[in-house]
Amino acid sequence: MSILVRAALPAIFAVVVFLAGEPLAAQPAAATKVVLNNTKLTAVVATYPPGATLQTHGAGRLIYVIAGPYRATWKMANGHTMRVVHQTGDTYWFPGGTILVTNVGRNTVRVLAVIPNQ
Repeated sequence: MSILVRAALPAIFAVVVFLAGEPLAAQPAAATKVVLNNTKLTAVVATYPPGATLQTHGAGRLIYVIAGPYRATWKMANGHTMRVVHQTGDTYWFPGGTILVTNVGRNTVRVLAVIPNQ
């Protein structure tokens, strides 16, 4: 491979990625911390800065919004996307399955997820 081609590959890759509609920079990941884990349930605190994503999977779970407002998109495994808005103090049921959650708001969000162990 010529020196010119090797030098041009990073720029070509960046253009291809841009034209494909993918972001050039990776989205930040949400931080998670297990705060309880026993035979009956697992409790996790997740912190989502603006733009952060988290891939969820498994059982449905109860979510309590510790710090909001919580504005997110949920992209389901079947490609369906939902936009949700919850306020600090809201509690709701999050469906099971594989879902990509993205904080689309302007603030960092903290939630407590209570997940039954099966």
